[in-house]
Amino acid sequence: MNKHFISTAAALSLLGVACTATIALTTHPQEQDGVDIRLKKSKDRPDVDNGGRESYGGLPLRAQDTKVVVLPVINGSGEKDERQRYDQAVKGDQELQKVFSERGFDVIAGQAVHRMLIDNEIDLTNEEYWNRATLYKVGKKLNAHLVVFVVIDNVEQVRQFTPVTKDQELVGKVRCRTWIIDAVNERAIIASKKTEASSKNFIFAEADSGARLIRNTVPKAVKNGVEEFVNGYRKSR
Repeated sequence: MNKHFISTAAALSLLGVACTATIALTTHPQEQDGVDIRLKKSKDRPDVDNGGRESYGGLPLRAQDTKVVVLPVINGSGEKDERQRYDQAVKGDQELQKVFSERGFDVIAGQAVHRMLIDNEIDLTNEEYWNRATLYKVGKKLNAHLVVFVVIDNVEQVRQFTPVTKDQELVGKVRCRTWIIDAVNERAIIASKKTEASSKNFIFAEADSGARLIRNTVPKAVKNGVEEFVNGYRKSR
């Protein structure tokens, strides 16, 4: 069995869905640096006053009016410890749910996502389903505006010495890729955007295994991938 699938199955128990870590999404002609270039134009940003309109380009302007499918975070890292892979994926899932919920988005319940996948025979353990057509279908079946997907590409820990004091420090690093799909217009708003986050431990670095440090770094990397987009929406009142 694929080693990515084994650990991911446990990490995604919140949704009851097991997934592999491989994804292949084709490049959209209007994507630049992982972000749809239309987001760089003020008239296309959801936080801009568009003449009092409730929506623009088929998407609501307010977070509370925007239905979002938050797919489970996939841990495609080389982490060998099954428990750590589980914990890292769960940390990522929790952060994604938190970021979109706190901003006021209408996040579709995980059970509804799970049921839709079963009813439509979408087997997310098969990498052939990891493509835009599948993500569009997920959004449309759940009548959602957006589909969010994050992959943890790599986690690592490095022991090094501070340049001045020469004290040992432990550094945890996490790299992710992020997709935010507009299911209404069938386009990628963010496509394969790469983000990285790191954390350091100066105290008891020699005794720290690094597992805790990496777990605490995953949310930072996940948040970095979606924060710019989420912050473009007005907060719920």
